[in-house]
Amino acid sequence: EEYPGEREQLVEEVVRRLAQESGRLRLENRDLWMTFSINEITAELARTGHCYSWAEVREALQILHLSTVEITRVDSDDRSPTGKVSTIISASAFPQLAFREQGREHSETTVQLNALLTNAIKHPQFLQLDYDTIMSLKGPVPRWLYKRLSHNVFFGGREAHVQILTASELYRGCGLPPRSRKRDELRKITMAIDALKAAGIIRGYETEEINDGIDRRRKDDLVYTVELSQNFVRGITAAQQKH
Repeated sequence: EEYPGEREQLVEEVVRRLAQESGRLRLENRDLWMTFSINEITAELARTGHCYSWAEVREALQILHLSTVEITRVDSDDRSPTGKVSTIISASAFPQLAFREQGREHSETTVQLNALLTNAIKHPQFLQLDYDTIMSLKGPVPRWLYKRLSHNVFFGGREAHVQILTASELYRGCGLPPRSRKRDELRKITMAIDALKAAGIIRGYETEEINDGIDRRRKDDLVYTVELSQNFVRGITAAQQKH
């Protein structure tokens, strides 16, 4: 058994990129399906600087099919004996997966998109992002942070060009396992912010150290005041207009 990792994230990004091409998606009843070849995935990954073999891409697709993601939301409800009610949705990235092999050069792969993505496509409820920028960022944390900042600007408007972020919240949000040393977590987030600065997404930032109140030499958290670049904000504004 395996959890989806960086490889699976990149493969899913490529599948979504190919899905934008005319004639790729087909609607059957209420489901959206897509057919492609694994060679197309490996070629696109190579174009964006990520080299995986045919077998590795096939394995990544299988992991995306077999790994279930569960989202739970708890709401207050006076009618419930406990005063709250839980809403749960559980699905994999590709609920159904089919391989049709006629030699590697001509083999076909067909996937069913999950219900959340299908609904977003049917009722344009999605945000267009800069695919090339996402694929150029090294590591899952900078890519996640890029999407988080895009989301904040999309819903916050132009006044969201300055963001106040805490390292502990970002570390929890990006799904990394806890580290035994707090400074390792803080370093990981700072490296991600530096990566976005190098990519021209962040214009600059200031850092404020938070200590635990006992040992002033020990950093317990970091607060970042981040100024986003004008090009990045303009890109998200254009995505809002397209939306």
